[in-house]
Amino acid sequence: MTEMKARLVDKDGNPLGTAANPLKISGDVGGGVPDGGTTGQVLQKKTDADQDTEWGDVSGSSTAWGSITGTLSDQTDLGNVLDGKATRTDSDLTLYVYEDATGTGDGSSKANGFTTLQAAIDAIPDVAQNITIIVCKGSTNYLGQTTTIQKASVKSLTIQGEFYAYEACDANAVAGKVVDADADFSNFAVGDRVVCTHYSGTVGSSSIDDYFYATITEVGEGYVQTSEETKVPTTGWRYLINQTVFDGNNGSDIVINIITPDLLTQTLGLSIINVNARAIVGRPDVYRSIIYNVQGVYSNSGEGYIYDSAIFSSYVACAITSGAGCFSASRSIFVQMSTTIDGVRSASHGSISCAYCGFFGLYKGAWGATSRSNIDISYSYIDSTCTYGVYGYNITLSNCTNNATIPVYNLTSGGRVADVDIHAATEELAIADNDEILIYDTSASANRRMTRSNFLSGVVGGGVPDGGTTGQVL
Repeated sequence: MTEMKARLVDKDGNPLGTAANPLKISGDVGGGVPDGGTTGQVLQKKTDADQDTEWGDVSGSSTAWGSITGTLSDQTDLGNVLDGKATRTDSDLTLYVYEDATGTGDGSSKANGFTTLQAAIDAIPDVAQNITIIVCKGSTNYLGQTTTIQKASVKSLTIQGEFYAYEACDANAVAGKVVDADADFSNFAVGDRVVCTHYSGTVGSSSIDDYFYATITEVGEGYVQTSEETKVPTTGWRYLINQTVFDGNNGSDIVINIITPDLLTQTLGLSIINVNARAIVGRPDVYRSIIYNVQGVYSNSGEGYIYDSAIFSSYVACAITSGAGCFSASRSIFVQMSTTIDGVRSASHGSISCAYCGFFGLYKGAWGATSRSNIDISYSYIDSTCTYGVYGYNITLSNCTNNATIPVYNLTSGGRVADVDIHAATEELAIADNDEILIYDTSASANRRMTRSNFLSGVVGGGVPDGGTTGQVL
């Protein structure tokens, strides 16, 4: 095919469309852009008719930022917008929940918080892996709200109360008064929940042998007064205050249901109360939290944790494992709120480990329900208000005080009260009257120690009669 080319020329044969000879088209003017206008004006519709436009000044909203003065860091409005965009694409993400929020609802701050925890969970982008959700105290305590967590992309999730406190008490002589001169209690209010625990020795590294649960009645400088009228929290006690509450409204649905396998979900500084179901199910990490009037917490995969917390259960058990689920607990208390409640229960082949804990008012302090259960309790206290101290299979108590009505029952298949290797102990050849022997005192329904001299003083001889003279034989 022959290639053909054409060009435009004027009447003298000179090329058109050059700088020296521009192309001009005469005839009627089209309806596109009218003549006129000044700098800064925009083209806008004059009427609804086609091609009826005119130049005019900008009115209404504008996409322009306008003049910028100062440094870039001074542009707070711009910074807030950019920060809000950035958090949605980072692997580490912090969101806010506040049921009374009236802002944008994007979770970027308390004012702009989501009004439900479920909404915050649903808004987590797939790129985010380490999530902190700060839940602020609400006017209804999130009454009746429940949350299902199913986020395969998330590696770490913390649901945290906005304000909480966990510290040792200062010296004090007033019932129910929590004194801590170094603490700032100004963020707390009347009605916030308090649990105080007493340690038998060093605070935090000995058994918990007393407690009380109360609410704040007064907030002062360096102290809060609680509704407790008898017990005096002083040195040797520790206080836990939670402000953010999820109130289950006596419903029958799990409050926090962790569906994603192996997603360890931490509740930090929260209270979950009043629900006829589990407070948390899945792989919970209960940290500095108060779980009250619920059906305990439940671990069904992997290992869960209960640290620096208080669980008051109204059904089955305070902490229960199913299948291979496990719990590790420390510096926590387990309390019964109705009949036949267990402190910790291994319902199948899972394991439970407790240290520096306290068990109160329970039907069974610890129950190993099957021959594959495994429970280890050390440096802990089982109160005399418990019916059974330990019950069932494969339970080890070491360095514990077990004051239950029936301290040990039906220990089989490897269960033992104390893990002591007698053959590894140093040999003692001399007998002394002040050597000590472990006994069970039925009058006190408790284990007690007794000196050798006191123990032998009650032993009546009967084999060899009194009397006899030199040379006589028996």
